[in-house]
Amino acid sequence: MRILCVDDDNTEIDVPGHTLVGADLTHINLHRALLQDADLRQVRAENVNWRGSFLEWADTRGADFGNAKLMDVTLFRTHCRETNFSGANLSGVIANEANFVRADLTGAAVRNAVFINANFVDALCLFADTKNADFTGALYSSGTKFSENFNPVEHGMVLARDRPNTV
Repeated sequence: MRILCVDDDNTEIDVPGHTLVGADLTHINLHRALLQDADLRQVRAENVNWRGSFLEWADTRGADFGNAKLMDVTLFRTHCRETNFSGANLSGVIANEANFVRADLTGAAVRNAVFINANFVDALCLFADTKNADFTGALYSSGTKFSENFNPVEHGMVLARDRPNTV
């Protein structure tokens, strides 16, 4: 795999190699990146612009997307277990059936995002903005932490024990 892109100063950066596992992407603009089914485990991508990117079926376990710009990103069936999204802007994200088990979404903006049938078991869902977000059928557990003003049932979420063999 080879990624050729530009950093914040419009300097070309060549990211060589056959995997992005553990890569430091902190100064790379990944606007509209096509990384379907990519192995992005443990990447460092704080403050990165991912706007409009396609990461469906990707594996981001243990990655750090703190304060990243993930507006309008497709995360369909993405494996985001133990991924850090604290302070990230996830507005307009499509994350149907994505796995956010033990993910940190503290302060994440999820305005107009779609999380139909996503899995938030034991996640930190201390969202900053949930206006028009769709959580229909999304799972949560007794270990999931929510913002004080967020009622998971009113947002269409389902307690994991109410849906057997899904966690």
